[in-house]
Amino acid sequence: MQSQSSIPSARRHQRILYLLACVISLPACNGAKTDVTKPDIPYTTLISKYNTRANHIKQIWARTVIEFQWTDKDKKKHSEQGSGTLMLRKPLDLALPINKLGTPLLWLGSDKNRFWLFELKPPKDQPTRVYVGTHAEAGKTSRRILSIPTQPDQLIQLLGITPLPSHSSDLQYVVDKTSKNLVVTIPIKDSPLKLSRRITIDPTTLLPIQIQFIDANMKVTTTALLSEFKPLQVKGLPFGSLPKIPTRIAISVTATGDSLKLHLSDQYDGIDPPRIRDFQFDFDRLKEFHEPEKTHYLFKAPK
Repeated sequence: MQSQSSIPSARRHQRILYLLACVISLPACNGAKTDVTKPDIPYTTLISKYNTRANHIKQIWARTVIEFQWTDKDKKKHSEQGSGTLMLRKPLDLALPINKLGTPLLWLGSDKNRFWLFELKPPKDQPTRVYVGTHAEAGKTSRRILSIPTQPDQLIQLLGITPLPSHSSDLQYVVDKTSKNLVVTIPIKDSPLKLSRRITIDPTTLLPIQIQFIDANMKVTTTALLSEFKPLQVKGLPFGSLPKIPTRIAISVTATGDSLKLHLSDQYDGIDPPRIRDFQFDFDRLKEFHEPEKTHYLFKAPK
């Protein structure tokens, strides 16, 4: 895999100019031209405040109401709603069981290497099944991997809880003249598809209000709108220092119109009382517990 740092300087310079041009004038990205200017807030000040909040968020436990819409292989639209629990432990541990009327429906999850989706209540005459893949392989393809609109590693990035990187020649930091929002565009390190992440930040609160994934052609592939930020109870932190997280997350996929909405409540760090445990992110133990009738390896079955 060729890293960003190994790209010849001419190619890198060309990509940076293209990235800046797209940020300044966005018809190829979202159909509307946006004028930008240099921010008044230094980037070092932004990352100091932004990352203080992000670094306080090490894990999250929250009740959630979930709505999602997806398109099947026959291009038919479907929608579903349920309730569940979001359990997250940085950097990549995630568990999101989804129930409907008290019956387990889905279990979306990941660890540092793999991600999975258990279908626990399939249509009639269909077997229960689990889909499992690796982050490394998923990063090499732009095709849809799971029926649910986002993969677990992407969901973590779209929650706006990961720190901003230090300033680099590949990063772009501007302010939108119309909205006055700060906009940070970050190439995703070692991405084979040359994806970038664009974060729109409220200049007053310095909280992320929109996060987008952008492809190599600078077109938006996924958008997350973040709102209703509320404190996350973190053991050992006084109330005035509690980090805020979005309790309303609306994710949409540009190509299909598929969407995922999360409504969080009762959010805290899962420490006291202890509600985040290793087995929640352990695929083998989850598979043993749920006993799916079929296992689908999204790329290659392990030897």
